[in-house]
Amino acid sequence: MFWSVLSVDVLVSLWTATKLNSKHGLQLTIDEKKKLAPTFYLLGKNEAEIADVLAVSITSVSNWVKNVKDKIEEAQKQKIVELYLQCLTQQEIANKIGLTQGRIAQIINNFKDEKINNPPILESGGQCLLWLILVLF
Repeated sequence: MFWSVLSVDVLVSLWTATKLNSKHGLQLTIDEKKKLAPTFYLLGKNEAEIADVLAVSITSVSNWVKNVKDKIEEAQKQKIVELYLQCLTQQEIANKIGLTQGRIAQIINNFKDEKINNPPILESGGQCLLWLILVLF
């Protein structure tokens, strides 16, 4: 998508122009709205704001930004696991990421469950012991 090469200032201007057009100008096509919704979401706009500016339902916007939200969530989970494996406490991770300690605990427990149910194939006994220590504690 060509929007990804634009500066934040240009994207903010695009947001403003889209907002003004939705009230007083030529409406964008559905395809254009579908392409803009994820970009506006990445700018920090919430689904209700995007729906209002694009003159569509919140449900439409939710569908259009789902892939972006999923990628953000997956990247966040990977970062949490990375910090956990660096021996940060759940509270330290929560403070760094901006989630509750309870949510961090859920993500870490899901990671542990996944590793216990789908262990990696390791060649040496030392690696196996290290892997068990990381997963179990």
